[in-house]
Amino acid sequence: MIGTGADVAIRLINARSCCYEKRAKLPNLTKNPWKMRVVFTIVCLVWSLKAYTQKAFEFEHYYGKTKDFEIRLSLANGYILGSEIIKTYLKTNKKVKYIVSAAPAGKSQGITFFPDPGDKATVIRKREFITLYHISDEYDVLPDKINAVCGIDLKTNRLKLYKAKAKD
Repeated sequence: MIGTGADVAIRLINARSCCYEKRAKLPNLTKNPWKMRVVFTIVCLVWSLKAYTQKAFEFEHYYGKTKDFEIRLSLANGYILGSEIIKTYLKTNKKVKYIVSAAPAGKSQGITFFPDPGDKATVIRKREFITLYHISDEYDVLPDKINAVCGIDLKTNRLKLYKAKAKD
């Protein structure tokens, strides 16, 4: 027996509700606009991280050595403030990281590096610096050697940093 129209409608409603109960309920993001904003913000942040990881400069490595220490310069061609120096004492094998103080200014084109203040392993001495001469922010052809002066306390050492040979 088919039944009346109201009876058929009630059976259809019961059948539909039975099917809906078996489905997994997904969160409805359109009812809660703050959830939609959070999801949108997370997607935008993840997407934008790719833009910050790209570099607009290339590193070129230079090496120099005295009787007490060895210096390795990572010169950032195109953004000189991204350069850094690692100074290794030969007797103790202790490494000190130096960072750029400011961009080259004036005609001298010298740039000074100071020990990294964030490096807690090193004890910063008075007048500890490394100055590189004739440095440009960007090079078409990189120089084969760079003249430098390293100062510790009241003593200064002159040295030359030579371009590292490319590995094939």
